[in-house]
Amino acid sequence: MTNSLSEDKIIKLFNRIMPKNRLLSDDDVSGIEFNNSKIFISSDMLVESTDIPPSMNLVQASRKSIIMSVSDFASKGIIPKYCILSVGIPKSYSEKDIKNLVKGVAKGLKEYNIQLIGGDTNSSSELIIDCTIIGFSDVRIPKRKSARNNDVVYCLGTFGLTGSGLFLLINKIKPSNSFEKKAIQSVLNPNVDLDIFVKLVNRQLINSSIDSSDGLCLSLYKLAESSSVSICIDKLPFCDGLKKFASKYDKCINDLLLYSGEEYNIVFTVKPSNVDELEQILNKYNIDFNKFGTVQKGSVSVYYKDKLLKKRGWDSFIQ
Repeated sequence: MTNSLSEDKIIKLFNRIMPKNRLLSDDDVSGIEFNNSKIFISSDMLVESTDIPPSMNLVQASRKSIIMSVSDFASKGIIPKYCILSVGIPKSYSEKDIKNLVKGVAKGLKEYNIQLIGGDTNSSSELIIDCTIIGFSDVRIPKRKSARNNDVVYCLGTFGLTGSGLFLLINKIKPSNSFEKKAIQSVLNPNVDLDIFVKLVNRQLINSSIDSSDGLCLSLYKLAESSSVSICIDKLPFCDGLKKFASKYDKCINDLLLYSGEEYNIVFTVKPSNVDELEQILNKYNIDFNKFGTVQKGSVSVYYKDKLLKKRGWDSFIQ
């Protein structure tokens, strides 16, 4: 019997028992209003067997646990302030291993000026780090369900680098050129464009947004589904060197570009009247970005030119 569970199905089941008046009800970040303050919370779990690729050390893994949650906050333009961390630790770990975990967490927290205020520890069969981030904002936060007809689709950065890096790491292939070294580093030491997206959200330039950690295509589908729209891509935002890499290893470029996941970029939509101001700000701060599609009325779908793209991406339950 095939297991039909997916992350999306599980989340929908839990959504049934959640209050309907959450500030963000269909996002990786949730929010509540308390004493006239808007409090935003995000929780993300790093699990060794699904989230730690070969060659990633404990410092890098525990830092990544922070990055995963920061990425969700970044996609909403919210500054993270506090962190609660729960860690499941194998009994085989040494004191040195624990110190490396602490070092990685401290590194991630320092990068984004976040304070660790508590958490829990327990023994487990594999490393598990659950990171809960808390922050505050008084501006309008872009929701997944706020994409509108004629919106322009953007992303920060490019795609395909981490898919290439994961392929190299999983197959234990040593990098032979600068692209391959960069690809591996994008997996082992991911980064998030937090500051610039906070600026864009504070200027109220963003209609809808999502982080792309589950893959570009699946992220676009989630925006389309939440907003009941169709998204049409007119060009693919691939990174320099990807075509050559795909040819060298006989890899499908779309698998690397659209479906790999682990890319902590931000995908977002902007109404046409905000495009000029948005691009002026991104260019002012030398931010790498791509304008690569439009939102249209119609049934929920994601197209590349005239081709309907399959809805798939990273899902730990079906990998």
